[in-house]
Amino acid sequence: MFVGTFEHALDEKGRLVLPAVFRGRLAEGGVVTKLDGCLGVWTAPDFQQVAQTMLERVRGGDASREVVRSFAADAHHATPDGSGRIVLPARLRDFAGLAGEVVVNGALDHIEIWDRDRWSRTNARGEESLADAGYSLSDLGI
Repeated sequence: MFVGTFEHALDEKGRLVLPAVFRGRLAEGGVVTKLDGCLGVWTAPDFQQVAQTMLERVRGGDASREVVRSFAADAHHATPDGSGRIVLPARLRDFAGLAGEVVVNGALDHIEIWDRDRWSRTNARGEESLADAGYSLSDLGI
């Protein structure tokens, strides 16, 4: 499970040092692709599950092939180097508006990589949604 929020910076070659707590699950590599204005990073098995779900939705008429094309076409296999860095291709950095300072956060089954300002706005909306919905730990059976 991926949880937590970490501030990092991209280097001049578009590499990102993964937070140490995420490296173990991604030691064998993962897949990076576009996701909701940020980049999503999944382990290879988890990405395969996401891809399978997408294909099932296309076959069932609940999603268009364009969704699969866009999601898969820019997907990139990434394996951390000895320093825990992964390369983020320019086309993916451009999509997510990544340059310099970024926020890396856990999203349970995947990691998200955000432009810092974009994350601040997205997180604020999420916090408002939680408050508006009146979620509490008791709603989750805790």
